[in-house]
Amino acid sequence: MIFHSASAHSSRVKAWKTSGLVFLLITVFLAFFGSAQSYGTMSSDLEKPEGHITTSLSCQACHRDPQNDDFEFVHREALRDICHTCHDDSLATGKSEGHLPASANCGSCHDAPGETWSSVRMDHSVVDPVCLDCHNGEVTYGKPANHMNAPDTCEECHTTRSWKPAHIDHSLISDSCIYCHNGSIAQGKPGDHIPAHNICESCHTIKRWLPARMDHSQVMLSCIICHNGDQAPGRPVDHIFSPTDCQACHTPRGWSPTQMDHSVVSDSCILCHNGSTVAGKPANHIPTPTTCESCHNTRSWAPAQMDHSIVSSSCILCHNGSTVAGKPANHIPTPTTCESCHSTRSWAPAQMDHSIVSSSCVLCHNGSTVAGKPANHIPTPTTCESCHSTRSWAPARMDHSIVSSSCILCHNGTLAPGKPANHIPAPTTCEFCHSTRAWSPANFDHTTITSSCITCHNGSIVQGKPGSHIPSPDNCENCHTTQSFASAVMDHSIVSSVCFSCHNGTLASGKPAGHGTTTSNCESCHTSTANWGSVRMEHDEINGPCFSCHNGIIASGKPSNHEPTSNACEECHTADGFGIEN
Repeated sequence: MIFHSASAHSSRVKAWKTSGLVFLLITVFLAFFGSAQSYGTMSSDLEKPEGHITTSLSCQACHRDPQNDDFEFVHREALRDICHTCHDDSLATGKSEGHLPASANCGSCHDAPGETWSSVRMDHSVVDPVCLDCHNGEVTYGKPANHMNAPDTCEECHTTRSWKPAHIDHSLISDSCIYCHNGSIAQGKPGDHIPAHNICESCHTIKRWLPARMDHSQVMLSCIICHNGDQAPGRPVDHIFSPTDCQACHTPRGWSPTQMDHSVVSDSCILCHNGSTVAGKPANHIPTPTTCESCHNTRSWAPAQMDHSIVSSSCILCHNGSTVAGKPANHIPTPTTCESCHSTRSWAPAQMDHSIVSSSCVLCHNGSTVAGKPANHIPTPTTCESCHSTRSWAPARMDHSIVSSSCILCHNGTLAPGKPANHIPAPTTCEFCHSTRAWSPANFDHTTITSSCITCHNGSIVQGKPGSHIPSPDNCENCHTTQSFASAVMDHSIVSSVCFSCHNGTLASGKPAGHGTTTSNCESCHTSTANWGSVRMEHDEINGPCFSCHNGIIASGKPSNHEPTSNACEECHTADGFGIEN
């Protein structure tokens, strides 16, 4: 607002004084007609001059002392409400060009008794424009530098009586609440406010703090700070066992529906998945314990990572071709005990349990289904099970009875062990001596031997002559057969010692009990090694009297016609015959 200065107003008063003629005429006129009265009672007979403002006031209401002809204009209090009567830019200056729009008279704001327009007592009720017309920092002071961001409609919040207190219209504020509600300009968050960002408007309205519409996205700490059963509802008594991280499953929009975060659950699945709290095992579920987590993950029921270790039924209950994949059409003939061969990790590789196979090995081991006989396999029929076990191909328990070729085909030192370097000279027909059970003991077929017995029977390779053997050369075959040493046909021609070396009653039969008293030189009398009966009596070897033999038992005695005598035979007879010695 632009106010009239005191100097300008004084000039106007002086202008009035220079018009003394006018005042003089008025004074004369009033004095003449007696209309001027004493102060307040001056006679009204004195006529106002032409051009005088229209007023019903007495002269002294405006003039200093009209009774004494002092018509100097004085702004008295009584003129407060009629300033505009003169200040209309005709009689006196009116509102300046920059005066704010106002409909009321000057006295509403300006002090009449003063000598200056600047003495203003502002009456905002008479102002027609908006506050900003004046409170713009030029006419009068406007919004301070630290004023919050708001439109320039001061009247929305402030009254015309005073700037403060203000009735804040928050709908006009373009700043964040925290600009004012920081505890300094205006009330901020109280000490017990939940930890949250300083965006008040996220939860609170501009009408009042409470009730608040909770925006959980602004909360800086865990839900349990508020949802503890005191400040806000906490977990109900039937809540599943889990840590207090509500946000792991629940959203700020509502407790349900929940996006279940199973990772925070500390109990077994069955505590909830029991068919009552939430869905449990369906009626057609395979028989298993209630440890859902063994197979299922927390994302969804399917697909499941099957933990077969918890299955209490046979595989075929599920692997029946209906529930899940069963035996394929080309499966080998077996019972339905899948677990005998297959593991719970995968169908293949399988740990084959051949004990449950009801068909011959070659049904599978045919070179197509699985590995069959290799090209270098010895000639045999296809009965693999005759030699091989169900554990592995090797080592094999060789069933030689099914071999259709000679031993040497395998026992050639390449496929299987052959004759060792110290083997006796023999042909390669192993089967002549050895059995299919083992190399030894061997049923020795001496007919295949091309060398002398002593080649083997030398006490090193096999048993040789014992220490008690009669002195003889090493031609075993002269006496012994290839069946046994015991059944020997004695070839005395090779004996290099006397008969008694053997025929001593220990190694071989000696002299019988009734043998005559003789020396041990068997060969002196016995002339044949074929039998004892071939005897050529050599009486020189006799140690006893003739009667010891010629007693009619061992040898002929005295004939019946012998002369009666008591003499010994040798007294009359000689050893050459029974002739009488002279």
